[in-house]
Amino acid sequence: MESRIRKAFERLDNEEGIAAIGSAIYYAVVSAAVSAAVNKGNP
Repeated sequence: MESRIRKAFERLDNEEGIAAIGSAIYYAVVSAAVSAAVNKGNP
């Protein structure tokens, strides 16, 4: 997993790559928050 992230950073070493990584992190955070909210709503 870590090596895959490192490869992605090396391949996307420009503004477009940074934006792609940022959007991927944003999506991961949002999906985690949504799943946490859903789990909290359904005990």
